[in-house]
Amino acid sequence: MEMKSLMHRYYGRFLLALMALSMVSSSNGATQEKPKSVSLIFNLDQGMPNGIIENLDLGGLDRALDTVQSFETKYKVYALYSPLTARTDRLKRVLAATARHRMRFILDVYSSDVIAIGNIGTRVRADAIPHEGLAISLKALEQIKRDPLIGPFFAGIRFHEVAAVDFTVKACLDSKSGPNRVDWCDHFQRNLRQRNILQPSKIRPFFEFARRHRMMILWSDWKWDQGTIAQEEQLATLLASGRYSDLLVLQFANNLPGEAARTNDSAWQSWLKRYRPAVGHTVHALGLSDQSWTCANQKSCPSSVIIQWMKRGLEGRATIFSFEPSFYYFLLPEEQHPVGYPNAPQWRSTSGKASPALRLLAKELGVERLD
Repeated sequence: MEMKSLMHRYYGRFLLALMALSMVSSSNGATQEKPKSVSLIFNLDQGMPNGIIENLDLGGLDRALDTVQSFETKYKVYALYSPLTARTDRLKRVLAATARHRMRFILDVYSSDVIAIGNIGTRVRADAIPHEGLAISLKALEQIKRDPLIGPFFAGIRFHEVAAVDFTVKACLDSKSGPNRVDWCDHFQRNLRQRNILQPSKIRPFFEFARRHRMMILWSDWKWDQGTIAQEEQLATLLASGRYSDLLVLQFANNLPGEAARTNDSAWQSWLKRYRPAVGHTVHALGLSDQSWTCANQKSCPSSVIIQWMKRGLEGRATIFSFEPSFYYFLLPEEQHPVGYPNAPQWRSTSGKASPALRLLAKELGVERLD
């Protein structure tokens, strides 16, 4: 009872803040309309060393984009990429190919992946800051947006697991030695140099960039609990002006550790109750990141788990769905696979095609035929 009372006190305080922010944004004339259709976002590359961009798998990219475009008969569709790579020429070629498909795309800006793999698995671009979780600079984003071919299809930016990684980095730094030491920080120890990853003063300029260009702002996270109350209050600070209420999408990610969300949706239901009142006021919409990472073995996660979560999202009035990782939904190598896969015979003509799991998901979404 004491723990329940404590949680209610935290959440009650935060809900009051949300209600206050809603009143501010309403007085500024923010839109009250909800999105009129469901949007689907397919993560095609999260910055891994064996991803489409690093390996310049343009054949696989074309096949994946053809598949993604099959969903456009019923949904608004986006591709999602990480711009982390130091091979910026390859990134540009991938974005140009995406534009030729007339496919809208979203780029990760801040991401837990940057800390986990930046200059560890993937060599990063000069303007990335791995220990801050920054994948790309504001200047570089402006250059992409001004590109006459690519820019018109650059439709949004994502902040991926920023609250979770802020919490994680603090826990790692507090447990580097002594009896409470944890070993799950060892992999990205070299990037544990800054305690506060979520800093509104550094994030706000990227929000303003999206606002100037009328682009989606996607904020996706799996940790929305009593452990991240401070981080959620910082997010509330970013939303306080109501300036982003027609652009900002909050997204619940179902990749909770220990398969906590595989069959239990209590965290999702709690999140919905807390943030649904903000829709049309301080945020534009709510969404769901439907990930095979919700299973301990992400490659063999049953498609029924993914489909059930999609149904939960629709029942909860989510309107923006992301699907990741890429190697679950498309025929692509897993993260531990050696680089250079496009030249291997088993991948040369098959990479990027829809996986069996994606075909089952498509059928549930009413898309009968995938190219």
